[in-house]
Amino acid sequence: MTLFHPQAAAFRTQVEQLFHPGVISFIYTPTEQLKTLSLSYTQAFLAAGCAKAFALIDQEETGIVPYLSVEANLLINGKAASLNRLAPALRNDAAFLAQSATQLNPAQSLYVQFFRGLLGDRQVILMNDFPASMDIQEIRLFLNTATAALHQSSSRLVILTADENLITAHPDTSWSEAPSLTPTIAKRGQDSIHR
Repeated sequence: MTLFHPQAAAFRTQVEQLFHPGVISFIYTPTEQLKTLSLSYTQAFLAAGCAKAFALIDQEETGIVPYLSVEANLLINGKAASLNRLAPALRNDAAFLAQSATQLNPAQSLYVQFFRGLLGDRQVILMNDFPASMDIQEIRLFLNTATAALHQSSSRLVILTADENLITAHPDTSWSEAPSLTPTIAKRGQDSIHR
């Protein structure tokens, strides 16, 4: 197993040029293409040797360990002191933090996955759209909470969404077509980007 990936620095630069730290970016993705694009981006991070800089929020593959508490799930990639970075409403809800992760509804799972990535200092948190059960107020609350949390970090949240209203509402940080995100491949000592 290679411990050092020479293409990681070039790939990280590519990601930083596309998605700015402390910001939520939106990428319009038709529902039927969400999984394909998510897999493509995930594979790009893995191929570039940047898996530890990446977190995925997914409604089906949540990565939440059901027999652990919510707090333990949040700290899978972080340290106890990092709980200070949680949104105050979550940090101060001792009953929520102590409950079993099996009791999480889709919206709560979304928060746990987001903050787990943030507390684990993941540079890019990729999200596969919002649960269908979330209404507009719940989506707005999540976006406000995530925006406040991201401002205090070097992480970025990239949301793949079929909701064109989100793209229209955030023109400065949105993509109407998914940008290419491909790892560079070292060739004869030089990096080149496959397009």
